Amino acid sequence: MTKQERWAYNKYLRALNSQYNKAIANIHLDGEASVNWIQPLAIKGAYEKVWPQVSYTHGLATTRKVRGGKYNIMRDPWKANTLMQLDTVAGERITEVWATSRKMYVKALQEATVTAANEGLGVEATQRRIRKLVNGKLKDDINIWRARRIAQTEVIAAGNFGSVTAIEAMNSDGLQVKKQWQAIPGAKTERHFPSMDGQVRAIGQPFDVFGEAMQYPGDPNGSAENVINCRCSVQPYIEKDR
Repeated sequence: MTKQERWAYNKYLRALNSQYNKAIANIHLDGEASVNWIQPLAIKGAYEKVWPQVSYTHGLATTRKVRGGKYNIMRDPWKANTLMQLDTVAGERITEVWATSRKMYVKALQEATVTAANEGLGVEATQRRIRKLVNGKLKDDINIWRARRIAQTEVIAAGNFGSVTAIEAMNSDGLQVKKQWQAIPGAKTERHFPSMDGQVRAIGQPFDVFGEAMQYPGDPNGSAENVINCRCSVQPYIEKDR
């Protein structure tokens, strides 16, 4: 994992874990109905921390790459623009993560209930056993893997969104910069290499990713097949004659 991915991983892991704390604590009160304690606010908060920071970092790097380190962007307007994008496009991904969390909680609780019942424990012992099983299954197993995958996916998406936004800003200032898909060879990205590597598009024009229109690698509008585990990046492209 990159430094940014490790930082994002900790944000998402804490968010995923926090979704279960109240639910697990209330298992003894309302059983499976405690799934209603799981709310999307925690995971949404993690997205709102990760996306603005990552997109700003990559946007700044992109502008300085083109303008020789002499270009700066304002953090607050950038954050506002990123959060607007998050609400419209990536909002569906937040909802999906939240819905998956609820399903995983219900499944883990059902499995734990069967296990505890088969052990023939008393009521209080059964409640403690269920709580321990659900907590171990979700927080110490599933969430670790999920947080890693979410972090990798969202850092790529937010970073490339930042780069494309920076190119748009530079074009608004009079430059003529295009975007170029850069694929990295490797086991997790071989789907996009070499077919996507080097593909150039004007800003606003989508890349053709095996028949699917995507504005940048990791675009939340893309299918899971083209987004999950993608390690590609988008780079500024200036034609040689310019």
